Amino acid sequence: FVVSDYDAWANIALAHHYNATLRAGAAQGLNAGIDQEGGSALAISTLPAAIRDGLTTPAAVARAFRNLFRLRIRLGMLDPPTHVSYNALRYNATELASNGRH
Repeated sequence: FVVSDYDAWANIALAHHYNATLRAGAAQGLNAGIDQEGGSALAISTLPAAIRDGLTTPAAVARAFRNLFRLRIRLGMLDPPTHVSYNALRYNATELASNGRH
């Protein structure tokens, strides 16, 4: 599972000028194996047009979706909260002593 930095797909086009459009940036990020865009919906919202224009495929979106939900299932995100051991962790039990100074 690969997640990008904030708006990385959008930045492919807008900041790095590697592609001319958000559509192309989103498709390139997805095709390169980034399963989740870790930012706004600016580039994500262009995926239907990118598919329509042949820049990426429904299969690429399905692969990313499978990877995302495989991880969410492993983390217990779809289980009842009482069945997920991570929910028993308390911030005070895991806090570093040095954090108390902040």
